[in-house]
Amino acid sequence: MILFLILTSVLVITILVLFIVKRIHNAKEKKIYSSYELNSQGLDLLNKGSYDEAKRYFESAIELNPLEATFYYNCGISEVNAHNYPEAIKMFKKALYLKPDMFEAYLNIGVIYYGRNKLENARVNLEAALELEPKSEKAHFFLGKVFKKQEKYRSAVHHFQKCVELNPKNLAAQMYLGEIFLQTENYDLAEEKYKLLKEYYPEDYEIFENLGFITFNKKDFSNSLEYYKRAFEINKYSHNAVLGMAKCYYNLGDYQKAFDTAEKVIDMQPSECEAYSIAGKSLFEFGKHEEALDYFAKATSLSIKDENIYNLNSLLMNKLEEIESRLRKDNLNPHLYYSGGFIYFHLGKYNLARDYFDKSFQFNHNIIKSLFNIGYCYLKEDNTEKAIEYLQKVLEHDPNNAEAYHLLGSAYYKLSDIDNAILSYKKSLSLNPDNKYCLNDLNVTIDTTLIKLNNQLAEKPKDPHLLFEIGKMYYFKNDLISAIDKISQAINRQKNFLEAYKLLGEIYISRKEFFLALDLYQKYLEIDPNEKSFFKLSADLYYELGKYKYAYEAYRRYIELEENAIDGIIGIAKCQLALKNYQKATEEYKKVLQIDPDNIDALIGLGNIEQELGKSDEALKYYETCYKKNPDDWKIKLRLSEFYLSDGNYKKALDFTQEILQIYPDNEEASYLIGIIYNRMGELAIALDKFLEYIKKFPYGKYTGRVNEIIRKIKQEKELQIISRYDYR
Repeated sequence: MILFLILTSVLVITILVLFIVKRIHNAKEKKIYSSYELNSQGLDLLNKGSYDEAKRYFESAIELNPLEATFYYNCGISEVNAHNYPEAIKMFKKALYLKPDMFEAYLNIGVIYYGRNKLENARVNLEAALELEPKSEKAHFFLGKVFKKQEKYRSAVHHFQKCVELNPKNLAAQMYLGEIFLQTENYDLAEEKYKLLKEYYPEDYEIFENLGFITFNKKDFSNSLEYYKRAFEINKYSHNAVLGMAKCYYNLGDYQKAFDTAEKVIDMQPSECEAYSIAGKSLFEFGKHEEALDYFAKATSLSIKDENIYNLNSLLMNKLEEIESRLRKDNLNPHLYYSGGFIYFHLGKYNLARDYFDKSFQFNHNIIKSLFNIGYCYLKEDNTEKAIEYLQKVLEHDPNNAEAYHLLGSAYYKLSDIDNAILSYKKSLSLNPDNKYCLNDLNVTIDTTLIKLNNQLAEKPKDPHLLFEIGKMYYFKNDLISAIDKISQAINRQKNFLEAYKLLGEIYISRKEFFLALDLYQKYLEIDPNEKSFFKLSADLYYELGKYKYAYEAYRRYIELEENAIDGIIGIAKCQLALKNYQKATEEYKKVLQIDPDNIDALIGLGNIEQELGKSDEALKYYETCYKKNPDDWKIKLRLSEFYLSDGNYKKALDFTQEILQIYPDNEEASYLIGIIYNRMGELAIALDKFLEYIKKFPYGKYTGRVNEIIRKIKQEKELQIISRYDYR
């Protein structure tokens, strides 16, 4: 009986255990099944564009089944579509941890890194993708783009050609191949690609411009002319197409058409040096030497070291004899003096050239160019102090004259004033980044100075001033990490090293490390609480960061130390205006006017207050008062242009902006604003041309980010036509 009970108990327990195990197994299967259901529902939402909701379903699937790589991958895709790229990369990497051979994860990581300009990371992941899928068109395409950006053209060509082998209709790859062959001057292959592309895009003017450029360089001027004509038919605002036509006409011997077409370029783009050169050379062919000289003078003022246009010495000598003969009869003709000065300068007779330019200047003829050339003559004669004097006069009239800054840098270098030389070179390059001569002068100056300073430091390794000077050179060289290291060492060795603190703060600001700069200023103020410059620097920085109350307090402390400091009172007024304390802002601006009745910043500030209060008529009165007091001040014209733009009066806004650019063609604010005006007017083709011109002039300008975004939006439709045939997101 006892045995029977034992056996019965064992049997019951066994059945119960089997029942429990089965329930657990069923629950596990149900849980896994539920995770796949959630993943499927997430994919449906993803396809419908509900990315955040899709992400929640994928995350729920991961909670139920954390070992399924696909769930992480799909979650990464939802993050990509929501533009949350760092999280997307994390998800793709988790997928790869679970499934190391997941090609799609490597591919998407590579594409994301490319989009964020992390090219080496992009390359590593795209190459990993290709190891898994050697025939992936998309991986080859993006790897080609990576190598193109890195200027590794041979590798870029290899991958774009692989794209074309895999898909001969991949026009985007063909386009990139054409660009690379053009950049590397492989004109035959470039021509082949662009001829193919023009069949698909017969209305793309840039393709025809490139074909014009290629055939011109192959000396096929007749075909080049036809390509440029076609580009101009498509885009009537393309000055490059018209310039190409002018060059072709000149090389084909049709000098009248060359001159007329060059004039069209000048109307479209007044700062195009080559157009003046072609017009001048064409006029020489007609025997119109005096007119030709004016065009060459303009070309020289725009590109002083473009020696290619001067192979006409015998003609110039003949022209000089004629000018001197005419001056004996008309010795008050400023134009003749300027022309004679230009010829003497070209012939290397700088003292005579200077005399002629000086007489031209006395008659108020070509003021900026005359001053510039007088300064250049003095520099050629090694009278450096006089050269600096005249070049600074040029900059008083034209603050954005890149060539004047370049020559000023050379003058300072001759005087061993290295800091001012470098600052002048860098200012010139900020206005004209394509000036290879200036870039070379800058690099030579920095490198030779660094060698000299490092040799001195080897003898005095703890000298704070040597460490500071070396740090400054690294700063000029844009090696900011080394600059911070050396300047910090200088400060550690001399705690009250004012200039070192200032430069280190400037470096922090350039790296967008604003609060490090503010901490640094505070650290120095603990050493010297009466150093007014750091209150001003802190105030300016707080204002830029939008911390107007902190800025106000810092400006107040600055004024306590520097009584009646106009820049400090203006700063307080700006803070009050930003805080909408209009009455207090008005009072501060009026304080400035009591000290300086003609202060432009105060008058404009009062106008800004009236405009914010909706009193446009009153605002305009202030702006017009400024304009009457200083009709040549480009800042006032710019503010009037901005006012009329906000008021919807595009014509007046355009008139004032064009006035600025006629005098200062390299003015950054006006170059940006003219594109905005055309964009608001709906003239998108002209706006695009102006914005592209801005990027060319100011690749690292204050508006470059905004301009690139506007360009992207304007060109989006065209780019989509090229890329939309391939799913390259």
